[in-house]
Amino acid sequence: MKKYFLIILLTICFLLDFISCRNSSSISLSGDIRISLASPYNDKVEAKVYIEGPDGNIVNGAIVSIKDSANTVSLLDYNFQQGCYYKLIDKPSDGFYTVVVKSRLFDSPVVYSIPHTYLEDSIDYKLIEMTNQIGQSYQKYDSFDTAYPIRVTWLSAMDECTYKVIIRTPLKILYEVSTNNKTIEIPANTIPAGTSYVYLQIQQQKSYGDILFEDADYYSVSVFSTGNISFNVQ
Repeated sequence: MKKYFLIILLTICFLLDFISCRNSSSISLSGDIRISLASPYNDKVEAKVYIEGPDGNIVNGAIVSIKDSANTVSLLDYNFQQGCYYKLIDKPSDGFYTVVVKSRLFDSPVVYSIPHTYLEDSIDYKLIEMTNQIGQSYQKYDSFDTAYPIRVTWLSAMDECTYKVIIRTPLKILYEVSTNNKTIEIPANTIPAGTSYVYLQIQQQKSYGDILFEDADYYSVSVFSTGNISFNVQ
């Protein structure tokens, strides 16, 4: 009786071990991918791809490629200083970038299609208006009175952007604000009377995804700046 009981027990152990082996071999490795595309001031696109293994460590043995809307394909090498797969792409592309990641972590290549907008001269300098409350305009007056609130208005060919408006001198920033609108009002006396070399700058930003990689696993951003527009103050 003991002999039969031992045989049955060994058989059960063998079956349990067999099932355990089958389950463990069917579990595929997984990892996380985060992608950043940035074209600051319309110069180049900085592509970064972060690949994290299931143990939380960075993976540096994958094959990562990126293709722009003109079907130009570039390979991203792993950059130890950046801590990611990195590439500066010479010509920004408007449309979608396709990022492909091949790694033993994944059963098949992982493909991302990421939108990107190329901002170039999207704000017309000639259509920027800066007028104080009594109707003086920086374009029509040699200098105008900043003791009154100043309204700055501009036009852009691109919608749904974020703008940063900066009033500065060569030495310091006098006023800075971010907005989703195409007009702002600068409070009275923000710019001291008699200030020399005052400049207006408008920065435009168009972004997709999530900069914190919480709601999306990619972040795509492009920036355009008007440069410094000088005006005189009474």
